[in-house]
Amino acid sequence: LALSLSLITLSLFAAAQADAVKIHPELQAAMADKNGDLLPVLMVYENPVAAEDLVLELDRLSPEKRRKKVLEALKKKSQKIHRNAIIILDDPENRPEVEDVVHLYMAGALAFRASSNVVQQLGGLVDNAMLCLDKSYDMTAATSRGAIGEPNKAARADTVWSVKYINADKVWNQLGFTGDGVIVGHIDSGVDIDHPDLVHRLWNNVDEIPGNGIDDDGNGFIDDVRGWDFINNDNDPMDDNGHGTHCSGTIGGVGDNGIGVAGVNWNVSIMPLKFLSASGSGGTDDAIECIEYATMMGVNLTSNSWGGGGFSEAMRQAIEDAGNANILFVAAAGNSSSNTDTSPHYPSSY
Repeated sequence: LALSLSLITLSLFAAAQADAVKIHPELQAAMADKNGDLLPVLMVYENPVAAEDLVLELDRLSPEKRRKKVLEALKKKSQKIHRNAIIILDDPENRPEVEDVVHLYMAGALAFRASSNVVQQLGGLVDNAMLCLDKSYDMTAATSRGAIGEPNKAARADTVWSVKYINADKVWNQLGFTGDGVIVGHIDSGVDIDHPDLVHRLWNNVDEIPGNGIDDDGNGFIDDVRGWDFINNDNDPMDDNGHGTHCSGTIGGVGDNGIGVAGVNWNVSIMPLKFLSASGSGGTDDAIECIEYATMMGVNLTSNSWGGGGFSEAMRQAIEDAGNANILFVAAAGNSSSNTDTSPHYPSSY
């Protein structure tokens, strides 16, 4: 079946009237409490991309052309639908009350920090959008296994048990699949890029010249040789927590080298994308930027061992857009052993 670029409007917009910006109750409550402080806001648009002309075309394209076609359509539409909001955010009188404006084209959203006054102005726009409080996510995988605060550990010895439990060793030995040619966008707290079990498995941006201070490949990121840190907005996605390194070892720790453990795909390329801080938390906007970067740079899939914060329409749209671009989104289901069909856990329940 052809994958449609038309995005489905979910419960977040169920009560929204056509062409009227709404302020979500959670954001309204935060506005009442903050007393002038800048609030982390996501402005999410209903059905941001409705490009029916692409629906039948996508399945006829190669994966690379499909990815580029989807990104081109999303960026073009994003510029159009964000126009009215940008006028308010760029107003000279409002600039002291606005920070960190980011176009999240894969979510049909704008992320920014703004005062209650600016939020109220945006709420007066005639746009089919919802103003929401930016949600926070935390680590959900391996946190009870002793990796936190130990960035030198790629994974525990019981990874060997888990490899056998899922029959990964049989796939290696009988089918010869060990991750060759696969790029995993690892969205987490970063990766210890000097770890001996991971250093040869890290993705390398061959179109970027290290350390020259120039955006050689023209992707908008300077010297992004090993991925990107979306918390500090720099090219050093070094792990300052330990969780991302631990999970990287599970994904692709080098095998047969007498060091540490073997990952499930020990010939895979891992692209470090950092959005979780040293304390283990991160925002929706940074997570979506990781998805956008991974999609732009042509990963096969993203690994997401984090969760919390409840439902986010912006995140759901970003995941769906990545899927339309042929990028698989793999998420941890949490550590509580709960039934996520009856007790949803996000992002795994999208």
